[in-house]
Amino acid sequence: MYGSGLASGWYEQIGFVLRLKASLHRLISSRFFVSCLLLYVLNTLVFRGAWGGQFTFLRAHLNDFLLVPLAIPLLFEFFTLVKLRSIEGPPELSEFLPILIIWSLLFEVLGPTLLGLGYGDVLDVVSYFAGAAVSLLVWRREQS
Repeated sequence: MYGSGLASGWYEQIGFVLRLKASLHRLISSRFFVSCLLLYVLNTLVFRGAWGGQFTFLRAHLNDFLLVPLAIPLLFEFFTLVKLRSIEGPPELSEFLPILIIWSLLFEVLGPTLLGLGYGDVLDVVSYFAGAAVSLLVWRREQS
């Protein structure tokens, strides 16, 4: 009554759910990811309002610095989940450098000039790359 296609569909769905659970577990078990997420939330909801006027870095650049440690793991877990990436573990620079360059061009050049959204800031790009450098160091240390 039921064809093999239906059974294989169920196996694929179960496999997807198991991979999703493993991806979430990897993210939540990373102290670095959770720390960056907590710092992002605190900066967005508390620090910027309380001290943003006194500390330009908190208001203008901390969240840009946290972009790579937060967005890249989420993005690469998604890539692994949908089988666009075959290796598990932290991304290498060669994997996410093109994405970082595209983000920099999109958010600091194209968005501000073509769409009139915000303004381009070279220090934001410096913050993206500084966050990437720190992330690479921490990810390599966590892996060993």
